[in-house]
Amino acid sequence: YTFEGLKQQEYEIKVRVYNGTYVESKKENNLNKESESEKVSPSVITNPTITQESQTPSSGEYAQERVMKIIYHNTDITNPMYYFKSTTPVTVSSGVIEGSCGEGEKPSTCNNTPSTTLQANTWYKTNKETVSVTYQTNGELYAVTSDGLNISSATTASITNIDREEPKIEVSVEGKEATIKLTDNLALAGYQVTTEETESSNWETISGTSVSKTYIAEKAGTYYIHVKDEAGNTSYKDFIIEKRAFGSIVHYIVNNETYTETVNLGESVLEPKTFSPSKENAIFKGWSLSITSTDILSDKVADGNEITLYAVWQYSDEIVSSTSQSLSDPGWNVSGEYFNKTWYSNIDMSLYSGIRVTISANTSVNFRGGHWYISMNCGGASAQIMHPYCDWGSPQKCYSSSYNSTLTLMFTSNSGMTSLTSSVRNESSNGRGSITVSKIELIGRLAVDGNSDES
Repeated sequence: YTFEGLKQQEYEIKVRVYNGTYVESKKENNLNKESESEKVSPSVITNPTITQESQTPSSGEYAQERVMKIIYHNTDITNPMYYFKSTTPVTVSSGVIEGSCGEGEKPSTCNNTPSTTLQANTWYKTNKETVSVTYQTNGELYAVTSDGLNISSATTASITNIDREEPKIEVSVEGKEATIKLTDNLALAGYQVTTEETESSNWETISGTSVSKTYIAEKAGTYYIHVKDEAGNTSYKDFIIEKRAFGSIVHYIVNNETYTETVNLGESVLEPKTFSPSKENAIFKGWSLSITSTDILSDKVADGNEITLYAVWQYSDEIVSSTSQSLSDPGWNVSGEYFNKTWYSNIDMSLYSGIRVTISANTSVNFRGGHWYISMNCGGASAQIMHPYCDWGSPQKCYSSSYNSTLTLMFTSNSGMTSLTSSVRNESSNGRGSITVSKIELIGRLAVDGNSDES
């Protein structure tokens, strides 16, 4: 005989047998026999068990996520009912939940609304004997079994040390040294500094909730600090080491080409290590900071800033003519154009700053009022070399002029082409004379280099 619907307590039962037909009104007179009393109780409802099924990461005291497994053990109960609740929101797989059953101390009337995301402090009913509950925050998990009238004691599990907060990174850079501060809400595990945004497997072990480190870079560039905590949370932050932390980037402009070197802080930038400045027909004099200036630096050290230096050259003097060229004495009736002559042409004023001319000249005038002006011209510069004349006095006085010397003309421009010429302006046609140029020497220019882009 099965007694159903009994509450969970002890009952006393016995069996009584009657002889004949039982008459309720005369039950004391009915012949009967009865057994001794027996004490019985309903089947005991076994409490569920709760264990950790897995965690992420797979080992360690701390985790980003824990999966708890509830196992219900009452296969001998007719129509057992399984319930659980969590003190924090959790998730389960689809098809696990039949409905929610209130927020009381024990489950109450349930609705029929399935769910996978479960609210905190709410009982949920399941028809599964094994349930996996996923936690991403700390909390408490409760599980009970009921036979419809009786309910088991709650099995409880505490879910702790769940950490989903990323470690924090602070970094400051001074020169090629980075000062790093790493912090975490629970426990740091490791860090690394790389030149890649992706972390490597080479972690340096650290512990605690706050760690300070110093990193000294070996070259300029972008670096990445990676840090992880015991729960496996990671974060990273980049920082930049400037090239100037290792010295100055120096660009040397030589012969329209650019050479680039890195010079250590405090060292002279005036002595390049990878090349020696040279140019045909020129002497290297030093470096200028400006493409338009021949001011030569006497001292300049690397200060961390980018520097551009321009080579300054002294072009060699060049004798272009050492053979005497002459204009001979034409006689007294000379025209005013006689001494107009081009002595040397195609002079490049970017290479030469002036010209030296060795000249001998003689002129005279023999008519009252006669007046000659003879000059040499080149590169915008000119010099009057002869000025003979006859006055109007009585008696008449006429003069002659002689010039034997080296004339120097300095150009007024540093670009373009020019020629050495002589010219005459006369106020009388009664004159005579001669000019002899025995030597022409071009004066090398002090010039600064520039590259093609900056010219």
